[in-house]
Amino acid sequence: LALPPKAVFSGAPPNAHPPTPTKRAELPDGSEVQDAHDDGASMADAGAGLAPNSAGYRPPRSAAKIFAVSCVHMLLEKPDPDDTWHFQLEMPGSPTVKGRGATAAGAPAHRLVHYLDTIVTMASHASSSDEASLATAGLKLMLLIIRRFRHTRDAQAGEDAEGVPLLLVQFEAQISASIRHNMRAETNPATLRVALELVRDVVIARACTSPQRLIALLMQPFSGSTFEPDPLFCESASTQTFVFRLRCACEILDTEMEEPCMAPHLKELARWTEHALRDGAVLLAGLPLQCVKTYQPTCFSLSDYKAVQPCFREALATFLRGTCALCSAAAVPAAVEGHSARRGVLAGGTAGAAAAGAGVCTPPDLMGLTLGLVVLALGEQSVQPTLPDMRVHLRTIRQVLLHTATPGSGDAASTISVRYFLDLFARVWTYVFRVPGRCMPLLPELLELFHAVSGVIWREAPRSGTPTPGDHAERPWAEGLRGDSEDSRLARDTMSAYSLHVVAAALRSETLGAEAGGVSQALEILVWWLSDALPRSLPDGGGDARGGAGAEAEEDDDIVAAALEGEPTSDASSGAASKRSCPWLWLLFGSPFPQALIKVQPAVTLKSWRTVCTILSSSTQSAGLVSHQLPYLALIVNKLTKGLIELLEDHARTLSEVDERDVVYAFALQVPALSAICELLLKATVLHKTSQVRLSGNVKATVNTCLADIKQVFLMGLQHRNAKVVQTTISSMQNLLQGRASAVLCPIMMPCMVVGLVRQPSTLSAAAVESAWGVMSAILVGQQAQGLVEASTRMAVRLIASIAEFSAWSPAAFAAHSAPMALLLLQVARVDQPGLKAAIAGLSASGQQTVQNLLREQMSASASARSGPAAPTGPAAPKAKIELKLKF
Repeated sequence: LALPPKAVFSGAPPNAHPPTPTKRAELPDGSEVQDAHDDGASMADAGAGLAPNSAGYRPPRSAAKIFAVSCVHMLLEKPDPDDTWHFQLEMPGSPTVKGRGATAAGAPAHRLVHYLDTIVTMASHASSSDEASLATAGLKLMLLIIRRFRHTRDAQAGEDAEGVPLLLVQFEAQISASIRHNMRAETNPATLRVALELVRDVVIARACTSPQRLIALLMQPFSGSTFEPDPLFCESASTQTFVFRLRCACEILDTEMEEPCMAPHLKELARWTEHALRDGAVLLAGLPLQCVKTYQPTCFSLSDYKAVQPCFREALATFLRGTCALCSAAAVPAAVEGHSARRGVLAGGTAGAAAAGAGVCTPPDLMGLTLGLVVLALGEQSVQPTLPDMRVHLRTIRQVLLHTATPGSGDAASTISVRYFLDLFARVWTYVFRVPGRCMPLLPELLELFHAVSGVIWREAPRSGTPTPGDHAERPWAEGLRGDSEDSRLARDTMSAYSLHVVAAALRSETLGAEAGGVSQALEILVWWLSDALPRSLPDGGGDARGGAGAEAEEDDDIVAAALEGEPTSDASSGAASKRSCPWLWLLFGSPFPQALIKVQPAVTLKSWRTVCTILSSSTQSAGLVSHQLPYLALIVNKLTKGLIELLEDHARTLSEVDERDVVYAFALQVPALSAICELLLKATVLHKTSQVRLSGNVKATVNTCLADIKQVFLMGLQHRNAKVVQTTISSMQNLLQGRASAVLCPIMMPCMVVGLVRQPSTLSAAAVESAWGVMSAILVGQQAQGLVEASTRMAVRLIASIAEFSAWSPAAFAAHSAPMALLLLQVARVDQPGLKAAIAGLSASGQQTVQNLLREQMSASASARSGPAAPTGPAAPKAKIELKLKF
């Protein structure tokens, strides 16, 4: 711009503009005359700043236009893409948006969004030029406009920001004209690739009202059966343009689109994706030239195989994304409508692919080619794939396996055999999980992959019966792993070993532990494989489980070591080698689940923990299973109990809000574990009566230690100074008494409740006192052993008489106990009146009188509450004396 003015030859007067010469003129000395459209002469001329319709105006040459478009491009790139000051309009009723660098006054004239129409017009004019460089510059500017204003809503269209169309929709005609002009047959390949990129961004950003026309323009070359290179340009440039067009189509398909815009073109897209993947496999496999020459390529020429190899390598991840989207579209039945059509999203695909076209039949070789390229890319040493590409590879494996396991997938189901499946996961294990730089960043994708595969195996129960004839290794992977044969169990053991390591790494990951979805997937995998591995690790019911010298020699005293002994390896044969231990139990002792994990994800952890406890206690009436499950559960309960004792041991310490929450979580974990061990103890009692089981001394010692620790927890909880801890302890007791655990825990709870009720000074609030006596009532009513019921009733009656007599001397100490004690007596009388009469008869005369007075007062209070607040007008009638007959 600062160049000095150049001499311009003109025979006309100085103020007259000469006509533009069609060719350069010559001076008398033979030198060329400076063209009036030359950049320097035009921009330095005095009339360069005049209006286009004024005299003396000279239109700038294409180079000057490119320079101007580049300046606007740089200006538009300067602000941050998320700067709302430049790229957003104020919606009606919303506060003024401000961005980085905005002044307090907020001059609207300095905002780029107010010049959007001018910028779009400039880009449209430039991209409509026949000069390739100028058209390319205009397309790049239009592409940048789409990316910067992709979220800008039209403020005049409405107040609802979600329902308001994009501001770019107003310029749909100009954008479409720029695209159509540069997608002609004679367009330069470099310019055409920018136009294709613009089509992709416009459709994905929904910057047009009818994307079907643009998509049809994009997919037009795919309607043919063969690839035809452009005769005006070299074949390698045509190949690169064709591959880039296919990449754009795959990216559009793999995007959440509200309308099925790609539905009419899915068949052609699947066919050409298969061709491109086959050509890419040949180019990327590192084959010698002699082998490459024997191949008949579809998308490139053999003479250009080295020139187009980087192009196919760069496009591989996008082609795999397109394959994933095609699998999602093919997995949705045609009859599914509405929200059910988004089932592909649950399977790992996109809503756009799911809505694009249901029931799409993928080419038979597409699945095998896709996984073959993934295996090739995972093991490639010359060019290391990036982490985003690795994520695409893992997603592709998951999506293809889900597609081949879907009923109705046709020939694709037989493409992936059991042998191929195991080799594939061996590659994933070697090149992803065992590489530290890949394992942790890709752990969410690994977890999602193993969750999907485990769901396919276990959501449908393994099939039993006569094995299918033929080689098991060549059967479809889903059918082979669901079978009930020994080969199927060995294959499942291999997947169990892989899954154990992935789940263990996921549970230890702080990043993944903060996400409820990841934790839920990890725990679901744990539950599925634990339910399979635990029964097979225990001895069958036909074995000798009576104990004796042989049973004592099985090292039952170190059952935790047996549990930890089962840490798996990746060898397939190691999964079924040990029948003594279940490696999945290691996660219950050596991982954050459940104690540490419940502090981060309480709802998900507690739900899975209940399921795990049910698995640990569920078994048939088999002596071998019961006697071997008891030590595991007892040690798990001991672990939880010790953690709870550490929280409650300092009575004088004031608990913070976090400490109180930890105590609540610990009791929440304790309740299902105690219910599970009580269930097993009841089964062991039944088997012991028939002499089918006799627990060893070590198992009995472990269980007795467990019960002693439980008693200590109840005592510490009831005597704690914190009211929330006391109430949580009582609530846990109430929950335990609602199931079959009451028969085992009543002898433990009853003394604890007595100590908690009579302790002075009392740590129980009025509400806690009422709840505690409710627990006492549930214990008395729920017991079934006759001798235990009589002893418990006598103890409760004597306790009530003692408290009532003490209250006469110190009314303030047990004032809140009177009503709950009377209610307990009434409830016991309804259930076991003879037992209550016998217990009261065993008291002294004063004790009997005290109990009768307590009942009389409670009945009077109940009658007053039923009659209402109105007082009687006449003299009070004499109250009937309650005698020992207890006529209620």
